[in-house]
Amino acid sequence: MRTVWRALGLLTAALVLTACDNPGDDADPGPTAGGAAQPAATVGLGDRGSGPSSAGTTTREITATFQFTTPSKNIGCLVAADTARCDIVQKAWKAPPKPADCTLDYGKGLSVGPDQKAAEVCAGDTVLGSKEILPYGQAVRVGEFVCESESSGVRCRNLKSEHGFTISRDAYTVF
Repeated sequence: MRTVWRALGLLTAALVLTACDNPGDDADPGPTAGGAAQPAATVGLGDRGSGPSSAGTTTREITATFQFTTPSKNIGCLVAADTARCDIVQKAWKAPPKPADCTLDYGKGLSVGPDQKAAEVCAGDTVLGSKEILPYGQAVRVGEFVCESESSGVRCRNLKSEHGFTISRDAYTVF
C-alpha cells in the first residue's frame, strides 16, 4: 500500500511541477533571430515548435457543435461537423491585408472547412465568450474536425483533408 501512495505522491508532484512550467497559451517564445518578427506563415506555435500534438491528449467525442474557451480566456473556438474556427482576443501577430471582398471584421481568427486550406476569418460575429473551458491537454472532436487545447495555444484540423491551423498569442500557422 505504501508503494501505491508513494507512486501517487510522485505523480502529483510531477503534475504540479509541470503545471508550474506552463505559463498559459500566451507564452512568449522570446525574440526571434535579429529581434524581428517572423512572417506568421512560418512561425511555430508559442515556444513549443510546431504546436500542440495528440501525444498524451485526451479527446472528447462530441456529436453536436461544441464551443469552448481556453483556460487563459484568450482563445475561443467553435467545432462543428463542417468547420472549426477560433478567434483570439490578444495577439502579437498581424494578419495579412484585408481582402477587398471582405466587408466585415478581418484577421481576428482562423477557420478550416471540409476541403480547403485554413484561412483568416472575415466575419461579423465571434466565437469568443463561451463559458465552457477546454482544459490544456484535452481535445474535442466533432465529425472529422478536432481542436486541441494546449498551454502553447490551440491546434484545429480536418482529419480527412489534414488541413488546419494553429493559433496563439505569438503566432499562427495555416496548413
